[in-house]
Amino acid sequence: MTISLEASDVDLSESMVDVLRRLARHDPAAPAFTFVEFGGGRRSESAALTFGELDLRARAVAAELQALTVPGDRVALLLPQDASYVVAFFGCLYAGVLAVPLFPPDGRQAERLRSVLADCGPRYVLSTVAGRESVDAFLDEFPDHTVQQVIPVDEIPAGVAEQWHPPEVDLDQVAYLQYTSGSTSRPAGVRVTHRNIVTACWQTRHRGGFSRNGVVVSWLPFFHDLGLVVGLLMSASVGAHAVHLTAWAFVQDPRRWLDVITRYRGTYTAAPNFALDLCVRRVTGDRKQGLDLSSLKDLLSGGEQVRPASMAEFEAAFAVCGLPEHTQAAGYGLAEATLGVTSSTPVKGRIVGHFDRDALGRGHALTADPPTGSSTADCLPLTSCGTPLPDVELRIVDPYGRQALPPGRVGEVWVRGPNVADGYWARPDRDAEVFGAHLADGTGPWLRTGDLGFQRDGELFITGRRKDLIIVDGRNHYPDDIEATIMESPAAAALGRAAAFAVDSGDGESLVVVAEVHPAKARAEALTVESIERTVRERVAAHHGLATGTVVLTRPGTIPRTSSGKVRRRSCRDLFLSGGLPKQDWS
Repeated sequence: MTISLEASDVDLSESMVDVLRRLARHDPAAPAFTFVEFGGGRRSESAALTFGELDLRARAVAAELQALTVPGDRVALLLPQDASYVVAFFGCLYAGVLAVPLFPPDGRQAERLRSVLADCGPRYVLSTVAGRESVDAFLDEFPDHTVQQVIPVDEIPAGVAEQWHPPEVDLDQVAYLQYTSGSTSRPAGVRVTHRNIVTACWQTRHRGGFSRNGVVVSWLPFFHDLGLVVGLLMSASVGAHAVHLTAWAFVQDPRRWLDVITRYRGTYTAAPNFALDLCVRRVTGDRKQGLDLSSLKDLLSGGEQVRPASMAEFEAAFAVCGLPEHTQAAGYGLAEATLGVTSSTPVKGRIVGHFDRDALGRGHALTADPPTGSSTADCLPLTSCGTPLPDVELRIVDPYGRQALPPGRVGEVWVRGPNVADGYWARPDRDAEVFGAHLADGTGPWLRTGDLGFQRDGELFITGRRKDLIIVDGRNHYPDDIEATIMESPAAAALGRAAAFAVDSGDGESLVVVAEVHPAKARAEALTVESIERTVRERVAAHHGLATGTVVLTRPGTIPRTSSGKVRRRSCRDLFLSGGLPKQDWS
């Protein structure tokens, strides 16, 4: 049964500006956002923002912008992950301009930042006093930019808020541009409307993940859709307290995430699959002392394919820290749908299906006997991503014939609903292709996600990306599956990330596997270049019936990733073909 927004208790006429103003009036002293820092390895709490302070500072930023801009102007957010970012983002909504959530300039993502600024053409940049010099230097090296002024938000006096006037918010107007973190050379800015925000917040409320008395803990960056929607919009929409640390703090020491949950009695958090693996590997033994995860009610895994083994290992590893048995749930979404499409709930628990690997390669989801381990040569375990969120329609479609497929058949995931965004910024060609799809019977428009999957008993299972599919001898192979096989091998202790893709060998497609190797760990495990290559070939052959044409062992950090940590396989393939993958040798 599809639950309708129209039949719900949500106020469809209320924008996020209305919500925050109401919260500020009714409970101005309630904590809204707290940022935890780890300077010098020690934990410290920066000043928390209450809802009253957030409203005041957002109105001040909005007043400054209203004096300079016209409705619809783009304003880029080149800010650190702290209170200034929250104030700047809501200040843009209060002003009626389009926020473009980004990040401060650094050498690693400079080209991506240039591409985004060139695409959306912002007239203004919001920064901080401390960050303005680096922003100015970045813009000086980028002569074709459209930026007229860099505004430090922490320099705007609170008194300016009195000059603010409420914007006329049409819920179907674009509120912000969410740039995707994919591997295409030209970034795409998703046009997220005010109605999309209202819908996404309602959908999460209905799912049960957020409540007024809840505490959200997040390290996900605000410039990524999962971090922005979960850690900023959804928490604020219900008046919950959100506690943040930075992604860098988490990667340096994943225990910090669990420590913040413990200290603030976190009830909700979300993370990609790799974060679960990182905690299991690095938070062991005595490092678990002092952790109390008993307050956690909901840990949503999303942002990348969710592995059943990762969820099971995390639950087993941290049960001793009080992690409740039914806490984890998986979800599926994308920026084009304002994040959420389907979701499971902790109450239902993890739903894992075991499927015949060969049949999946032929497009049929046939059940198989559960393996004794995480996988076998014949059986692939997959985690359900749950059922569609309220008012979301989902179809599994043959992408060539555009026919809806029955349950148990693998096809492309198509979606429609009020959470689906307005399209891409200045990309009418892609709008028609991605947002304007129609089934063969004429129904539409649908959003084509580009993801492959199937439904069983109403549950969605994702198998991979359509463009990443590896086809050898007429059989489909999913790179996520091949990469997981490699990372479960005896050589996994020495490996970082792995990437699998196909290249033209002259007489068909040939599989290439690229794996990052940590030399010290390889030496500690007595692993050689030859033994790792042999292990990779044997595992892939045994589990997938597939010969590996080339194995490349490279340095840690070499495999390109998106801003959310996903492997950019096409970029990795380009590096391989151009000879740009440095070989790792520790002999």
